Formats: sequence, C-alpha cells, structure tokens
Amino acid sequence: MKAIFILLLAAGAAGAGDKPPGGEPVPLRARLWYLPDTLDTYKADLFSLLPLAKNIYAPLVSTYMDGAAQGMIAESWTVSPDGLTWRFRPRKGLLFQDGTPVTAQAVVANFRRILWLTRGERLALNALLPELKTWKSYDAPLKTLYGEKGEVVFIFGKRPKNLFEAISQPIYNIADPKCFDAKGEWREPFCAGGSGEYLISLRAPDKIVLRARHIYKRAENAPEIVELAAPTAANPSYVKSLVDGNAEMAISTSLDADPELLEIMKPAGIRHRSLPELRMSFAMLNPFRAPFSDPELRRSFRDVFLERLGAAPLFSPDTEVDASFVPKGAIGYARLPVVKGRKPLLSHAGEKVSVFLNKKSSNLLKQKRILSDITRQAVIDALERHGLKLEIIDPSAAEYWERMGSGDYSLLLQDSIVSVENPFESLRTLFMREKGDGLPTTSGKIGSLIEAAEASSDPAERRTLAEKINRAIFEEAAVVTYAHSGLVYLYKPGVDLSRCSMFLSPIEFRAVSWTPAR
Repeated sequence: MKAIFILLLAAGAAGAGDKPPGGEPVPLRARLWYLPDTLDTYKADLFSLLPLAKNIYAPLVSTYMDGAAQGMIAESWTVSPDGLTWRFRPRKGLLFQDGTPVTAQAVVANFRRILWLTRGERLALNALLPELKTWKSYDAPLKTLYGEKGEVVFIFGKRPKNLFEAISQPIYNIADPKCFDAKGEWREPFCAGGSGEYLISLRAPDKIVLRARHIYKRAENAPEIVELAAPTAANPSYVKSLVDGNAEMAISTSLDADPELLEIMKPAGIRHRSLPELRMSFAMLNPFRAPFSDPELRRSFRDVFLERLGAAPLFSPDTEVDASFVPKGAIGYARLPVVKGRKPLLSHAGEKVSVFLNKKSSNLLKQKRILSDITRQAVIDALERHGLKLEIIDPSAAEYWERMGSGDYSLLLQDSIVSVENPFESLRTLFMREKGDGLPTTSGKIGSLIEAAEASSDPAERRTLAEKINRAIFEEAAVVTYAHSGLVYLYKPGVDLSRCSMFLSPIEFRAVSWTPAR
C-alpha cells in the first residue's frame, strides 16, 4: 500500500516535441512532493517513487492509457480454456535502457523476486498461486511460474477475476535483473535498469530529468523530456505556479481544489476535471505501541476527532465528515455514526505520542480555508483533550516511510484509493500486507472477511461481508477515516488528457498530449 500520492505537474511555456531554434525539446516540468531515494521496484508504490516508477519501468500489461488493457512488455498473450494457464510473450527487440534484451527469463526473475519478498502476504496475485505457501527457498523452481519457449507462463490455482489490474500494479514493473542479487535484494539505490517509455537522463539533488525512448504507444505530442522537481522555498506552491503562468498542469484533490480555489484560478484560464471520490483520507493510529494499543483510547480519539473536525466552520461548507473506509457507490458503503458529546478517555493522560503532521501551510492565495491546517488542528485538539503529551514531527519523505515501516510513530495522516468496481482487491492490498507495509489491523478478522467475500459468488453475501469489513475497520479504530475525495486535474488550454485513464494514478506521461501556446 504505502500510500496514494498527489502528483503536482508544472509545465513550461513549450512542450512535446517543440524545439527552440537549434536546441533541445523544451521539457515538461513536473513537480512532485518528494524525490525518491531508491528505484527499487519492490518499493514502487511508495509515495515518493510511484510517479517515477510508472514511467521508467513497464509492466507486462498496462491499463493506464485509453482505458483498456494494453501490452507493454508483453507483445501478446494466450489463455487456456479453463482460464488457469496464461502465457505472455515479451515484445521482440525490446531492450532495457542499457541495451540488454528484455527476455521471458528476465520477466520471470522479476515476478519471482516480488513474489518471494511478499510470500508472507495475502496479495491478489499471491492468492492465485497456492504454491507460494510452501516455497521455502528463493532458488527453488516454481511449477506455477516459469519461462518456456520464449514465453512467461503462469498456472493459477483459480481463474483470475482482474489479472490485468493486479499485474499492472507498480511493484510488478519489470527491471533489469542486474539490479537485484541472488537473494532478491536491490543492489544499488539508483540502479539504471529501466524498461519503460522514459529513461533517467539526469539526476540531481533537486530534480530528475526523463527522456522518451519511443518504444511504446504514445499520444500525439507526448512530451519528449519530462523534468521532475521537488518543491523549493522559492517555488513551494503548484497553485501559485498555475495562477502566475509558470505551470500548465497539476493534479490536486477535491479537498484542496475546493470551489473557492477553483474560482480563484478561473481568471488565469485554468480548467479542471473532477473525478469520483475514491480517495479515503484517514488518521492512522499505531495499535502496536502504547498508548494506542488500548482500543478504547483509539475509539475515544476517533469520536472526539470526528466531532471536532465536523464542527470546524471552514471544514463543513464544502466537505462532510465520512467515516466509511469504503467509497460511496461501492458495495459495503455505510454511513457510520459520528458520536457527539463523548467524554474523552483520560486514563492515558500524560503519556507521550509521536504525531506526524506537516507544518502549517503558507496561504499564498489568501484562501479562507486550507483543509490540511483545519485537519491538523482537529488532530491536535483531540489529542490534547485526552491529556496526551504531543511530540509533533514534520518528517522528511525518507524519515516518514522509514518510521512508518518500523512502527516508530503514534499517529499519522494518510490517504489511499479504494476501487468502486472491486473494493475487495483494494482492501486486500491495504490490509493483508505484512506489518509495516500495509494498514494496521489488530486481528485476522478483516483479512478473513475479505477472503470470504472473494470466495463467494452470491452478490447478497458479498455485500453483507463488505459491510462487515467496513464496520470492522471502524470498530478497530486503528484507521480513522474522516473524508472522501477525488482527484482534480487542473490544466490550461493545450493540455490534452483524453487518452489518460482518469480513474488511475499516477499518469503515464506517454498518454499526455501537450500543444503549448505560441
């Protein structure tokens, strides 16, 4: 899981294949919250690596362009009549960025590595390969995954329901096997082993520059060069960049790009496209560390925090508190109660909690509300009402993920996307990972309910189980959902996103068409 990201894109005045007289194509500049500290595909769903990984690596099949499954590494595939045996043939002549051929054996090596590293987890792909339960040695061959006659062969224990969605996840991107050792460990943080449409042509402390390889299907006028940069003190706001004419495109969320902000941006000619509210925002409490190992304290914080947030005058006009972890429109959605007037539990008063909260935002556009600041204050107020002693930390990206993975935190704020079409696969990915990689759960109840729902073919039973999962998450209160939001694409005339799969993140730059104003 590690998180769902917000990608902030800042484009210059020229783009795509446009070249200044006698010069290089002008780059499409993209601003990210953070730059990654590794290119390890096993960590490709990290907030900091995800947008880069989706462009420098390629999966067997991608669903991120034109809204349909599209062969990337795979040139073609066949399926047996019973739906259990799948054969993928790699594209002829395809090369990793250093010129090494992409072969079936290279693809198998990548899948073996990720399956080995996640063998104790109950991910969707793992669940299709029962052999993993008895796989004790990385060197041991698998009977259900191997290379044969130039093809990658999977033999599943049951018919997959959404295989392309599963194998297009970032951790299953294909990297040059030179980048990992005989034990599956990534050798060097920035090993150059890309298989994607873009390769890294420059890496500096404040930016990464990508150059197109022209090996996969592309939109007309897809950018030749993409420059990824982290925010700086001189340019901290993507919104200000858009309004000031220094950016062409950005991706925000409906929590941040509220009606007030959209109105502010109208005079600058900025358009927007809002997507369904599939992004869950929640507070994550560490149930394996005192004081939030006490479930009653977690539930008390949940009730006080949600009531406090809902009462904030600048929160409620455009946003509502919604404690359901399942989005509206998906089976299992329920209006869960926000208890009012609960007296805070004071039995842990004086105990220290380490809270990850960003510093208060700079209100560069003088908006009436900055939602992150409202949420931040509601968290602080709720903790202080329980008499807890706060240690507020504004961590770097590396520190954030390291401490989250090791469990060295008490509370942090997080976001994740849950699918409407198949919420069970999203829930499996989020709640059935190893401790530190997924969302915290204190019992096996949630995982058992997910497995029961996936095994059922009765729609009524699946709905009932989905509702039980949602309520179990609410009652454990290690994950306290407070709002639902959707991605909002902000862009100027000349940016065409019509070929991007708008329900998926992050964007593959090959699917963006950019015709700059002259």
